[in-house]
This record gives sequence, C-alpha cells and structure tokens, in this order.
Amino acid sequence: MGGEAEAIEGTIELKPEGKRMGCPDSVYVPCPKCGTESEFQSKGDDGGACRGYKLADAPAAVLSDVNRHSPNQCEKCGIWFDVEAKIEYTVIDRRVFEVPPPCLCYEWEGKTVSTRCPVHKNQEQSS
Repeated sequence: MGGEAEAIEGTIELKPEGKRMGCPDSVYVPCPKCGTESEFQSKGDDGGACRGYKLADAPAAVLSDVNRHSPNQCEKCGIWFDVEAKIEYTVIDRRVFEVPPPCLCYEWEGKTVSTRCPVHKNQEQSS
C-alpha cells in the first residue's frame, strides 16, 4: 500500500515511498481503433513535472513509466489499450585522443611547487 492514498474515516492519508510528490507528466496516445487521444500519466522523468507530450515526442524517461495506470479506456469507442514502449539507447560518437599534459604546479608559502607537475617536474622551484 506504500505510496497510495488510503481513505480513513473521511480523510486521506498519504503513505510515501521515497519518491517526491509531484504533478505527473501526460502522454497523449491515439486509440488504436478510432484515433482519439487518451491521456496516460508518467512519473518516469524524475517524478513528473506537469508536462504534456504526444506519444511520438515523449522522452525515454517519461515512456519508462507510461503504463503506470494502464490500461486506458478510449472515451469515444470504449476499447481498452496500453502502450508498448521499446526504449533503446544509442551511442552516437565517442572519441578518445591524446592531449598535452596539464600543468599541476601550485603555490605554497609564496613559492611555485612543481614536484607533481608532469610539465615542470624536472625544473627547480621558483618564487
């Protein structure tokens, strides 16, 4: 029952699950039979932020929780349906290349210290 509202003598008691309370995002999904849009809610994107998306434009994080109250019933034709979201992550480009070493010299009591500096490690300390 964690995270759900429970009626107790006419009041509502909220039981937290560790997630912040917030306004869910909405994903508007066309009915597969008649095309009428139905609202699916999601808190997949850091708990929700009251944003609205068409199914084709919803980010992966939102789609990861889009079926939290599924299935939905179409208001026009009455069929029940839910969303199958296949989320794939693609690495587009990653490159690793050599660069010159950084200078790690630092000031200590008015003198420049270069003992750990790969650029100046063989030079004497200067003031």
